[in-house]
Amino acid sequence: MAGDVASDGPRDREALLARVEARVERYGATRDSAEILGADAAREAAALLAVVGDEPDAEAVLAVAWLHWCRADHLDSPDDEAELAVAVPLFIELHAVDPGLVPPLLRAQLDEPEPVSAGTAAYRRWQETGDRRTLDEAVELLRAEAAQADNTPWRLSNLAGVLRERFLIAQDPADIDEAVTAADASVRLTAPGDPEQAVRLSNQGSALLARFDHSGDLTDLDAAVTSLRAATGAADDGVFLSNLAAALFTRHTMRDDPADLAAAVAAADAAVTASGHSDETAADARVVLCLALTRQFETTGDPAVLARAVAAGQQAVRQDGAAAASGLAGALVARYLLTGAVDDLDHTIALGRRAVADSPAADRATHLSSLSNALLLRFAAGADPATVDEAIRLAGEAVAAAGPGHPGRVTYLTNLGSALLTRHESTGRDEDLRAALAACREALAGAPPRHRDRPRATTTAGLALLARYEASGTEADLVQAVHLAREAVAATTAPTDDRIGGLGNLYAVLHRLFVRTGDVRLLDEAIGAVEQAARLAADTASAASALSNLSTAYGLRHEATGAARDLDGAVDTARRAVEATGPADRALSVRYGNLSAALQSRFAHLGDLSDLTGAVEAARRAVTAADGPAALAVSRSGLAAALYRRFTALHEATDLDEAVDAARAAVAATPDQAPEQAGRRVNLAAVLTESADLGNRPEHLDEAVQQYRDAVAATAGSPVLRAIVQSGLCHALTRRHATTGTPGDLRDAITAGRDAVRLGGDRPAPDRAVYLVNLARSLHLDNDLDEALPLLAEAASVPEASAEDRLSAAWERGRIAAEAGLADQARLGYAEATRLLPRAGWSGLGRRSRERHLGRVVAVAADAAAWQLTTGHVVDAVELLELGRSVLWTSMLDQRPDLSRLERADSTLARQLALVSTRLARL
Repeated sequence: MAGDVASDGPRDREALLARVEARVERYGATRDSAEILGADAAREAAALLAVVGDEPDAEAVLAVAWLHWCRADHLDSPDDEAELAVAVPLFIELHAVDPGLVPPLLRAQLDEPEPVSAGTAAYRRWQETGDRRTLDEAVELLRAEAAQADNTPWRLSNLAGVLRERFLIAQDPADIDEAVTAADASVRLTAPGDPEQAVRLSNQGSALLARFDHSGDLTDLDAAVTSLRAATGAADDGVFLSNLAAALFTRHTMRDDPADLAAAVAAADAAVTASGHSDETAADARVVLCLALTRQFETTGDPAVLARAVAAGQQAVRQDGAAAASGLAGALVARYLLTGAVDDLDHTIALGRRAVADSPAADRATHLSSLSNALLLRFAAGADPATVDEAIRLAGEAVAAAGPGHPGRVTYLTNLGSALLTRHESTGRDEDLRAALAACREALAGAPPRHRDRPRATTTAGLALLARYEASGTEADLVQAVHLAREAVAATTAPTDDRIGGLGNLYAVLHRLFVRTGDVRLLDEAIGAVEQAARLAADTASAASALSNLSTAYGLRHEATGAARDLDGAVDTARRAVEATGPADRALSVRYGNLSAALQSRFAHLGDLSDLTGAVEAARRAVTAADGPAALAVSRSGLAAALYRRFTALHEATDLDEAVDAARAAVAATPDQAPEQAGRRVNLAAVLTESADLGNRPEHLDEAVQQYRDAVAATAGSPVLRAIVQSGLCHALTRRHATTGTPGDLRDAITAGRDAVRLGGDRPAPDRAVYLVNLARSLHLDNDLDEALPLLAEAASVPEASAEDRLSAAWERGRIAAEAGLADQARLGYAEATRLLPRAGWSGLGRRSRERHLGRVVAVAADAAAWQLTTGHVVDAVELLELGRSVLWTSMLDQRPDLSRLERADSTLARQLALVSTRLARL
């Protein structure tokens, strides 16, 4: 009959054994219940027992026992009881041969050296009922039993385990300290070679790990690894090996020691092998293996390692369901960051939902928080706003499910704060910011100084304070954010993603505090932080963010010191940051904005119009990529600045009109108290000032003056920003006085100009030349040439300023002096302008930039020679004319025709012309 198993005595023993073992092994690998639940499986097992009869055959009994044990795992009561009724007696028989053959859960009951004590009975009632009073009763009874029995090792080990469990619930440090003491005594009193030595060492390691999780004391972590390693040496057990792998991986996350990571992988692999058919142990080991391999991928970038991690995680989930999803989720996120495949994120979220639905109450908070984090990543990858709303809801549920004293509460509160902050950044909702700060503060209040998640909680709290500073402008929030960022970096010693993020956050707050206070020491610290972050982030998922910060840092240092090398560095790193950012990433708008700003700075210093074209294009892309009103305001302000810069170079009215519209929209979308408001008003005022002259619109000049005045009021505590604003106000008032003749405007212009120069101080800064020129122009209109001309001379000699600004200052000095009939001053001014011509028109400029430069060479050199002759300096006149001629001819010889269109029409002719051009350049 189909499905019957024929037995031919002992000769069939090997075939039947192989079939039963194969079923159990396939079930262990695939979790496919069809392998063990079918009628054929039960008949094969019964036939195998019939074949061996009463003869002792541990191998056959083991295979049959495991088959029925696995069937019980998948059947509901009372069917599972019938399966256990077959399996347990067989395992009891095997326990007498080798306790290691018995599942750990059953072995723990069979291994008791004496009848169940009152303390053990109370503990079992706690496991059945969850009544905390029975757990407290068990602790008291076990404590008394251990004392009365002269500290019997096994009683001490049991006491340690129950105290550890109560600590995980109530978080009373006295419990875990007592647990460690009891576990230490249990191990100390255990004789070498005792069969229970490995179990007691493992309990000791578990207690030490729990205390480390609470206190962050690395000596406890080291001691835990030592104990767990000794446990694996005493017994080759999958549970012990899996625990050791978890401890080694934890230590790697704290110290970033590659040896610990390699040892964790090896121990997890060994645990999978040693666990045999114990599905729970094998699944736990595969979760650790998945986590460790994912970390190996993050440090090596080897896709093969990541593939192994994903495979281990997938097998763990097949074996143990959603409870084993944490490892696979991390591996899938890593693969998403590598490939940009959103499907991996969606799979992670699906796993998280399944874990939340299937998890027991004790694990629910962990799964809720993990799912919330996955949803935040999905939101950053372009999901709709409802995604972040769900993330916040789930994070709040995780905190509520954990309750006070839960060991994961610090982590869950931090995740909640991060989710609320994400929504605040997208929507600007003040209530989200208040709630984020409250969550972070509660997390910090519950985190001891060395708690493993304290650095992340500290970083998130600092970011929330920074966000509040940006909304309100309260300097105390910014100072406290800097303090927290420093604390987070100091507490995160390993070069992990957390340290990279912490350094980036430290740079961000130091940058803002420098802009507000002008303290150069803050700038030095900020650049040191971001350079370290960029080094650590190379070839990781954090590379784009680190590069973007580094670009901004280079630009900031150039503005502060005039270091020319930082111009190319800022542009290069900004481009690399854009290239490393995915098209749906919400950070793309900011990174295009940084690229635009870097290109504008390089144009201002070097004058290459291709940089200006690129700056406008990058700014437009930033507007297109902007997500949410806050990001849109930032990008529009950047676009206005780029268009205004291009207008000043090319004088195309459409650029100026569009710049006015973009700048107005940026100001309108920015809260009045936000620190960015002042800078956006300055941008708007600058374009309005130009627009007033171009279109004969005096109302634009009035609006510009008011915008500058409002910006001055908003920068009272920031000397760096106030100097910029006051100089702009000086310029606008001078222009309005020149148009209307109002005496009060000129008086106010001179006051603002002096304030800008004073606030700028003597530190080397490219903007100092602009401050000096604006003040000099207002003094010129006030007929105070005794002060105006020396200021222009000083501006022309500021080494950190762009050659363009220095040339303009020198030329203006010559022009003003000439108009006043001051021959010597005119001679000196025009001579300095001529000597600056080569620097302002270097050969690296684009074709249009060089052509624009050539137009003024003749005029400057001619004026310089004329005033040299007027004052009797004939030789100097000839020298300056020759210098002008040299600049003219050099620029003309450096011209390169644009052959791109010819290349498309006739590539051979284009190559011939390029060859002729190259040979002429060598003559």
